[in-house]
Amino acid sequence: YIKSPEKFRQDYDKLLSFSKELNEKLHGYKILESDRSLLIGCILIALESHAFLKSYKDYSKADDLAKFLVDTAEIQFKNSGIQDQKLKVVKSCFDFIKTDKSLSTVHGILREIITDIDGNVNTFIRTHKYFDVLGQLYIEFLRYANSDKGLGIVLTPPHITEFMAELAEVNKDSVVYDSCTGTGGFLVSAMKLMVKDAKDDQKKISNIKQHQIVGVEYQSKIFTLACSNMFIHQDGKTSII
Repeated sequence: YIKSPEKFRQDYDKLLSFSKELNEKLHGYKILESDRSLLIGCILIALESHAFLKSYKDYSKADDLAKFLVDTAEIQFKNSGIQDQKLKVVKSCFDFIKTDKSLSTVHGILREIITDIDGNVNTFIRTHKYFDVLGQLYIEFLRYANSDKGLGIVLTPPHITEFMAELAEVNKDSVVYDSCTGTGGFLVSAMKLMVKDAKDDQKKISNIKQHQIVGVEYQSKIFTLACSNMFIHQDGKTSII
């Protein structure tokens, strides 16, 4: 039942309505459209740490919590084996959280956002693996902003990326390369098919995630989102360049 298309549709609709609410909330806190997905990515990565999950509610000062959040995400990436150069890019993209007026000075705002993300987005990710959640949120956040249309950023929706991966007959022995990775939607859909084809062979699955998925992204913010996306799918070492 949990893995059925009906349940997915139900949960997906819930995720979409939550993303609209979250977008309005972040708009109210004056957080830039282009920064919103990075904030969510940073939170999702930090929530993978048991120490963070257990103690983030204990922080009474907003700036301390903002620093704890960014530092935790950085440690998580470092522990996953990401190269120093990439880590530097990721860290510089997350650093705005420490200085953002709403997130780092107003008590309770960041904590509330983290709790919302854990209850809504994280639950979805745990149930429905290999779905480009960050891409979906990014689309929602930029729906009313013209900033990225001028840059030519148009993310491919999940039903198309899944269809294309099936059309290309992606299997466990494929090597998948995306020269315009974006948030990693095509790579996530391909990974889903490859892992399914590997049929619980953990050694093969590990090899797929580390060596058979390659992406290139020009913009540092989108690159950070792609790395975050791959990390959320239990893989911090994917070849995203």
